[in-house]
Amino acid sequence: MAQEKMAEMADLVVDAPGQMVVASGVYAALGGLYEAWDAQKDLREQFRLVKRLLVEKPAEGNSIEKTAAAISRTAVNLRFNSAAVEPLRWKMRNAPQSVPCIDALHREVQKFHNAHGVHSDFKTIQDEAWSLRYMFGLVKQLTYKQGPPRDA
Repeated sequence: MAQEKMAEMADLVVDAPGQMVVASGVYAALGGLYEAWDAQKDLREQFRLVKRLLVEKPAEGNSIEKTAAAISRTAVNLRFNSAAVEPLRWKMRNAPQSVPCIDALHREVQKFHNAHGVHSDFKTIQDEAWSLRYMFGLVKQLTYKQGPPRDA
C-alpha cells in the first residue's frame, strides 16, 4: 500500500504553490510559462499595443487588431503567434500524448496580463487560454501525422 502511494507521488509535479498536477499522465507542469512569454520582446510589445497575447494574423498592409474571441485555428495564425505557442510546446515536451490543462493555462495567461498591469475580464482570459490550447493541438496535429514523433 505504501509503495503504491509512493509510486503515485512520483508522478506528481508542483505546478503552482500548493497545487499538483499529473506529469506522466494527462497534464504537465506549466508554472513559469508567463515568464517565458514576458522574456520575449516582440510578444511584450504586441501585448502593449493590443492587450492580447494571441491575435489573428492581419491582412497584408493592415496593423494588428484586438481579437474579440478565440482566434482561428489555422496554420497561418499558428506561425504568426509562434512566440506564444513555442514556450507552451517546450513545457509540454515530456507529455507527448497530453494536452495542456485549461485551468493551468488560464492561471498563466492571468499572470501575464497582471504582470503588465492589464486587468482583463474572465471571458478574455478564458478565450486566450482556449486559443493557446487550440494552437497547441494544431501543432500536434500537423507534426504527428500517423503517430507521435519517435527518436531515431
